[in-house]
Amino acid sequence: MKLPNKLKPKFLYDLNRIGSSHDGGYLIEKSSHAKSEFFV
Repeated sequence: MKLPNKLKPKFLYDLNRIGSSHDGGYLIEKSSHAKSEFFV
């Protein structure tokens, strides 16, 4: 099954997954992650 173009991402992101393995986690772009001191 092919994903319709309107559902495809328009940009490429380099993401880090943060959080424990059982909480679902969060995806944060690597450059934002590197610049941040903490997350709320």
